[in-house]
This record gives sequence, C-alpha cells and structure tokens, in this order.
Amino acid sequence: MTVAYQGQNNRAGMMKAMQGQLDSGHPSPAEQNGIIKNMATIAYELKDYGQVVELGNRLIRSGGADE
Repeated sequence: MTVAYQGQNNRAGMMKAMQGQLDSGHPSPAEQNGIIKNMATIAYELKDYGQVVELGNRLIRSGGADE
C-alpha cells in the first residue's frame, strides 16, 4: 500500500500505511527502525515537527538511532 501512495506522492497516506505496518507487529525490529526513520523523514517534509520528535524519541528508545 505504501508504494501506491508513494506513486501518488501522497505523504499522509504513506504515513498511515507505514503506521499500519508497525501496528501489525510483523516487521522485525530492524525493519521497524527503517520504517520509523522513513516516517520521520516524511513528517519533516510535512512540517509536522512534533511527530518528528516523537518518532525520533521512539527510534532512540528502540536503539535504532545511528545518526
């Protein structure tokens, strides 16, 4: 689903689809960190800075913050 939204340049839809992936519990921890990083990038592009901070903190707590 994320790819379809990406093709439409629908960032809000991409965020919802990626959140759904995280909520499903299927991605491995490494995959989850990648999804969270992508979500943080999109949130920044959408100027949703509160969400960027929240996602960054989540990434730090999970041990996936490498930059």
